[in-house]
Amino acid sequence: MYSTLPHELQLNILSQSSDLQQVSHIDQHHYNLTQYIIQSKLQHYLTKTPLLLSLFSPNNKESNIKNFYNISYDVHSNYTSFQINNLNHKENLFHKDINTKPSVSLNQKNHLDLVLNEDQTTTKLSLNLIIGSQSFDTGFKLNKFKPHASQVKDGLKLSYSLQEGELEPAKGGYDYELNYNYSLNFQEIKIDNFELLRVLENDGGMILRY
Repeated sequence: MYSTLPHELQLNILSQSSDLQQVSHIDQHHYNLTQYIIQSKLQHYLTKTPLLLSLFSPNNKESNIKNFYNISYDVHSNYTSFQINNLNHKENLFHKDINTKPSVSLNQKNHLDLVLNEDQTTTKLSLNLIIGSQSFDTGFKLNKFKPHASQVKDGLKLSYSLQEGELEPAKGGYDYELNYNYSLNFQEIKIDNFELLRVLENDGGMILRY
């Protein structure tokens, strides 16, 4: 019987499951086993490189540039948190050579400089978490009238602040639109562990077994 097997063998069997979330609901014993398996697997996958986060907004002051940041992580019982650190590189989306990485100051803060029209109430943000050869993609719509907010989508929680700055100088004598600078500052990012593991093991051959 499965229940009489040593814990090591139970872990070996359960680690091959493609739906640990369902297994975790069986009882407290299985919940504890799946928590151990998930945290162990995530620690294994997150040691892979590259470990980067790309952020892009169509309202970015550098409108054709996608920023890539170095990130650090901390695996918790139910979620994994990511801290955005320094800028790793920028990618020009319109450049013929997509691998071009312009030289930048690696001390650039973890924020995007946006330009929003006075009549514009929202802006879009695309987020791509890169872990080795796997990636987690999602997007958010940010409201400029909510300067401090958190949003949850696809198991990912993003906390940020959107601060209004100075009026953007007119581009010409006939430019009557009022555009304002905004600083989009990123805080903590949290991802549900089940969702993160699902992304990392989206190919059955990638499932880590004990």
